[in-house]
Amino acid sequence: MSFSKSHTFDELNDSTTYWTIWVRAQSIWKGVTMKTNKFRGYNIIFFDDTNSRIHAFIEPQICPKFEEELQEGCIYIIRNFSVKYYNRDETNRAIRNEKHIYFNQDITLKKDSEKVIRIEPQSFDLFLLSNVDKLKGDNRFLSDVVGLLEDSPTKIAYRKEKVEKHNVKFTLTDGRYYWTITIHLL
Repeated sequence: MSFSKSHTFDELNDSTTYWTIWVRAQSIWKGVTMKTNKFRGYNIIFFDDTNSRIHAFIEPQICPKFEEELQEGCIYIIRNFSVKYYNRDETNRAIRNEKHIYFNQDITLKKDSEKVIRIEPQSFDLFLLSNVDKLKGDNRFLSDVVGLLEDSPTKIAYRKEKVEKHNVKFTLTDGRYYWTITIHLL
């Protein structure tokens, strides 16, 4: 496969459906109504090689076309989809992005088996605990605290192949387990 133009999430808008993106599926879940438990479609969180995230939605009528292909952690090439903007009143959004992808009949979704583009295996946000209280008051977005920093992050400089590089190390805990995290800065 030859590499063709890939669009960034910032470039996406509702003016056309001729978009191409390379993304990793971070989370996939079924949407159901709370009162009737009726299936409403699939929700997906995608992120790209810049660590930008976007929410995608698949209507129940076209879900069977994608059910076997979609897997969390896989990288996909997605073409020909709709982009919609959230209105100000929509609540419980999973991503702090003003737009989302809407799967339509013309969309193509293909696993990137040739590994044309490198996308990190995970994407997450770190917030100051003092900012979490502010987030709780904004019901437009969902938030979840999965851990707390145990110690202050430390920026470490090192040399690799005569080039100075940096990483940040810290410990994250959920109260039961502790993880040492290293983030390599570009």
